[in-house]
Amino acid sequence: MATEWQKLVCSTCGGTLEEKGGKLVCAHCKSTYQAKEKISEAEVIALNSATVDRNRYRFDDAQEKYDLILKDYPENAEANWGAFLCSYGIIYEEDYDGEFVPTCHRLSERPVSKSPYYAKLTATQKKRAEEIETLRLKILDETKKVKPYDVFICYKQNEEKNGVTVPTQESKWARDIYDKLTNKYKLRVFFAEKSLSGSNADYEPHIYAALRSAKLMFVLTTSLEHLNAVWVANEWKRYVSYIRAGEDKTVRVVYNGVEPYDFPKELQGKQMIDQNTDWMAAVEAAVADIKKVASLDRIEIQGGQMAKKSATILTETLQTREIGVGVADATVSEKQVLKIAEKYLKGGQWSNAVQMADGVLYSNPNCTEALWYKFLAKNEITDESGLSGAVNSFKKEEVKELGALLQSAGKE
Repeated sequence: MATEWQKLVCSTCGGTLEEKGGKLVCAHCKSTYQAKEKISEAEVIALNSATVDRNRYRFDDAQEKYDLILKDYPENAEANWGAFLCSYGIIYEEDYDGEFVPTCHRLSERPVSKSPYYAKLTATQKKRAEEIETLRLKILDETKKVKPYDVFICYKQNEEKNGVTVPTQESKWARDIYDKLTNKYKLRVFFAEKSLSGSNADYEPHIYAALRSAKLMFVLTTSLEHLNAVWVANEWKRYVSYIRAGEDKTVRVVYNGVEPYDFPKELQGKQMIDQNTDWMAAVEAAVADIKKVASLDRIEIQGGQMAKKSATILTETLQTREIGVGVADATVSEKQVLKIAEKYLKGGQWSNAVQMADGVLYSNPNCTEALWYKFLAKNEITDESGLSGAVNSFKKEEVKELGALLQSAGKE
């Protein structure tokens, strides 16, 4: 066995590996590895560097390193496992019993079996992946209890000065933004100091739900060090990734003491707000873009009859055809399928529309958009505008089904 293999640190806890009975065992967490005959020193160095990054919660940096290893050494099992863990933000932490258990710091909507790394996991790794899937589903269920946010404030809350922990300048800006937007505009604002206190101390479900629902993020910084702090970067990088995937979200960067051209490439091109100017006016202008008043025709069921009334909704998250509010949002890929379903509806291809909706409901059974499209297709209705004319022919059970659907979507 090559001596280089023994220099590899444990991918679970970063501990030292020791050879025992032809296997390698971590001296700290007791994780076991199959001893391999061939592994280069270059692989060991790269793997150890990536593992250090991952255990420091630098998931993007670590995953980039693991992927580079896989590019040169596609069969490297540890690089594949490490990349898999990064994609789900997994760190193994010691519990009260001394066991190392997975903790999630970057929730993903993708089941572990759909991960591009899953197929090459070993049998032991797949077993551990199933534990991660159980954890993922548990956290995902917790996110459904969190009310949607309008705005997310991303900033470094504290820093060390002369050995003392003190609030950053950004934390004052964050409080000013929070007070302004909640008091003047009545928006729901994710502000860590307030939002992650008390019953919300289990932070990942709350942060994930806030990142997914917020239409606007303010990134606040007085230095590149603060901007790239682990938890700060974790938040804005995840949010930017949603934008790159095509989601309708906006980022504004409020800065002081940093040159705009020095910002990370992911934030280049985002609108910058110089804190030395009338920055709060710029903040309010950004908020005005998401605080559009939309008047929707709302369908109400009363005694089996359908009536229309106007409703004002202070968010642009609902478009006229969208029904899913706070129930189960469609993922980006599911929305693509639903766009196809919408085309089938417009073309009167009812069975095809049902098939598309059912495809989404198979993996996301509470997706109200999919339920809505299926309801329209079953009743051979092209869109909401056709409901009024069709309702008089509805049977009692069809009216009841529509009522339940609207009520679940928060529109009854």
